[in-house]
Amino acid sequence: MTFIQWNDSYKVGHKIVDFDHMTLVNITNELFLRVDQGFSDEEIAQTISLLIEYVERHFEREEELFLNSKYPDAQKHLAMHADIKKTVKDIAQIYKAKPDAININEVLEFLKKWLLNHIMKAMLVTFNTLNKLYRARTASVTTLPKIVAGTTAPPPSFARISVALL
Repeated sequence: MTFIQWNDSYKVGHKIVDFDHMTLVNITNELFLRVDQGFSDEEIAQTISLLIEYVERHFEREEELFLNSKYPDAQKHLAMHADIKKTVKDIAQIYKAKPDAININEVLEFLKKWLLNHIMKAMLVTFNTLNKLYRARTASVTTLPKIVAGTTAPPPSFARISVALL
């Protein structure tokens, strides 16, 4: 049984960020399976630790992207990242110290809700804004002559260019 079913509507159009989101869904599904199949508290704690590590790496990549692209709401988004990192680390510490003190099913529901909200709301809005910023910047630049630019084709999407920033 799959806890979170990935589908293409979750894609934001940035290959690395989309891969990260898919990986976060997969780790959350693995955590669900371990809980559902009665794995030991230690094995569940290891999966929670893996999730935390990946969340941190993912946020680092997103934050670098936001800051390099002069995203106007970068600080607000970074603050949201800090909040979720603290929450997940707190859950992990409590679970490692006393697994029975945490309702792991509530944790899973929290993770599912957060992850889908992060992808479907925050990131789709963010990448829509980043694409608009990119289009506005490129529209104000004078088109280079063919001899210099090599083509008069429209510029590639922000998603493809921003990969180089990572």
